Amino acid sequence: MSSQFSLTNKSEYINNLHRKALSYLNEKKVLRSEKVYLKILKINSNDSVALLNLGIIAEKLNKLDRAIFYFEKNIAVAPGDYTSYFNVANIYKKQKNYKKAIFYYNKSIELNPKNILAYNNLGTLLSDIRNYEASHEKFNKILEISPNFYRAYNNLL
Repeated sequence: MSSQFSLTNKSEYINNLHRKALSYLNEKKVLRSEKVYLKILKINSNDSVALLNLGIIAEKLNKLDRAIFYFEKNIAVAPGDYTSYFNVANIYKKQKNYKKAIFYYNKSIELNPKNILAYNNLGTLLSDIRNYEASHEKFNKILEISPNFYRAYNNLL
């Protein structure tokens, strides 16, 4: 009985830490939020929300290798989380590592076929590398999913 009670307390404690970290993020106190998420990982190294948010924080701080580390760890922990694939793809696109970016965008789309932002970013990447036919396919797919997504129209021009 006491082990069940301690698990409940641990879970409540972690939930409170998540709320605190998110509150710091909302207040633009990124470094404080990062410290709280790191504290969560000391308790549960596989906490998917903490890993994802640490990746986002690292990316905001322009610590791209660290961001990739957290996103890839989150992919290992939560392989169905399309957001981590999308975020890693964005970093690889910034770094002009197009082969990896394409892989991760496609994986994000595979996991969430309605992820118009992944289609859009993949489409612009394909346009950047002069694969216009594939690029237009991505933008047209966006318009099938979300006809009012104006960026797709602009990107088709």
